[in-house]
Amino acid sequence: MKRGFTLLEVLIAMAILAIAMTVLVGTQSRSVVQTNHAQMLVIVSGLARDQMYAIETQLQTDGFVLDTQRERGNFRDAGFPDIRWEARIEPIDMQPEDLATQLQGQLFGGTEDGGALSGSTAVSQQLPQMLGFLPMMLQQLSEQRIRQVFLRVSWQDLRGSHDFDVQQFIVMFELPTQPVGGPGGNVVVPGMPPGVPAR
Repeated sequence: MKRGFTLLEVLIAMAILAIAMTVLVGTQSRSVVQTNHAQMLVIVSGLARDQMYAIETQLQTDGFVLDTQRERGNFRDAGFPDIRWEARIEPIDMQPEDLATQLQGQLFGGTEDGGALSGSTAVSQQLPQMLGFLPMMLQQLSEQRIRQVFLRVSWQDLRGSHDFDVQQFIVMFELPTQPVGGPGGNVVVPGMPPGVPAR
């Protein structure tokens, strides 16, 4: 005659099974969360790339504004209305004075050490005057042709709230096709001094 399981043995077996199932369910849940987060990262990076390209295209078409620009929106047209973006477009600070000082120090030396051109009298007389124009030239170049774009894409998934930040420099090599701007036509057009209204 075969002997069956006692109630205690059944309870112990069920407890072991419950512990094992809890671990398996927890592992599966974390796997789902990680997979969802990875998929969202792929989507968000693609949306950020497309938005950065759209901002670059708009700037190349409309021209650069002297002041900092701020824009925001979402990706409803792409099918993701809950994913938001914010952009800040601003002129860069090249600190040309520091660059001119460093160049002059390397070429002509400091108080003790001589620079690469410290022994050339003709060059040492003319080059400092030329370097004096460098800060103004670099500042005009950065104001007219270079912008720094900061883009932040925000979304929520099973892990909570997240931000994806992208930064890019945009350089304008040609005249904008449709120079328009903010109040007063305050647009910077390459080859035109800052502050001159675009026509």
